[in-house]
Amino acid sequence: MTKEELAQGWRRLKGIYDRMPDFDTVILGEWLRVLGPFSGADLDAAISMWVSNKRWKPSPADLASYCRKAQNRRREAEIEEEIAQNGECPFCGGAGFVWHFLEPEEQDRVIYCQCARSPDREKGAEILAAACADAAWVFDKQAHGFRRCRGWIGEEPVNGEPVPEDKQMRFWRNAAGRVGRTL
Repeated sequence: MTKEELAQGWRRLKGIYDRMPDFDTVILGEWLRVLGPFSGADLDAAISMWVSNKRWKPSPADLASYCRKAQNRRREAEIEEEIAQNGECPFCGGAGFVWHFLEPEEQDRVIYCQCARSPDREKGAEILAAACADAAWVFDKQAHGFRRCRGWIGEEPVNGEPVPEDKQMRFWRNAAGRVGRTL
């Protein structure tokens, strides 16, 4: 939030409530410290919610809780609009996170997605781009996650599908015949 947005919100509060002090640098510093992470639109919505529900003048902490509610409402509206335009995310299916399946002895992890539901879209886009570019990982659409590519040696995996067992067995039989013993 900028100083001008806070000053505009202060003027609005001063017009509504009696005995609001004049806006000075001390008030600016304290209120901006608490309300700084929010936008001017969040503050405006918070003041509207406060005025419709309470009778006394708000403290910065009071408005911060209403700003969080306004921010969540705005975020949900943005998510719904993006889903209406683009459909559900193919990576996370609307969860905001993508699974990262590691080896059996390691614990699976969750990574950020690049869709609107992700807490950090930029970081998610960076992680997903790296995962998609790495040939060692393949995306599993059913599980919404990346797992190690378990394709057959020397053969490109087809959409992450494993090579059929009969093809694998033929390979091992041919190899065993060449070396003279079963592998």
